[in-house]
Amino acid sequence: MGLKYFEFYHGNLTTGFDRIYGKKVADHAFLLAIPKTAVLPPLSLEQPGVDFVRKHQGEVETQPRLKKYTKYWQDVSIQWSNIDRRMHELVAEWPLESREVVAAPTDEWGLQLTNEEGEQQTYLGANAYPDNFKLFENWLHGYAKGRLR
Repeated sequence: MGLKYFEFYHGNLTTGFDRIYGKKVADHAFLLAIPKTAVLPPLSLEQPGVDFVRKHQGEVETQPRLKKYTKYWQDVSIQWSNIDRRMHELVAEWPLESREVVAAPTDEWGLQLTNEEGEQQTYLGANAYPDNFKLFENWLHGYAKGRLR
């Protein structure tokens, strides 16, 4: 049961959300890292047409709904099996929900994993985090910034 795609977000409604998406499609995989400053709507990876790969770059740039995301993607085909393995290692002990009430603005995060069979696992949090959350976030942002692991 390999990872087909994932969606991760972190932020709040006031300042916006940083979002990182990853998807394996046939013979390649891509990662989209969208900073909250980009002010782009969330993307649904389950739609078949959501595919970023160099050989189809011209096609993507003609699709209005995808064109605005083209500067945020990178090819992670070679790294996908490591991303799959490490992601599952890091979230293995996570509770499905982590919440804490605080007086300050809410700090929200979420991770949705979908495997090749279409089964989904969702983790959500507000002002509370699994013990290794920062390690997970730093690891994922490392890929998003092009640091291959």
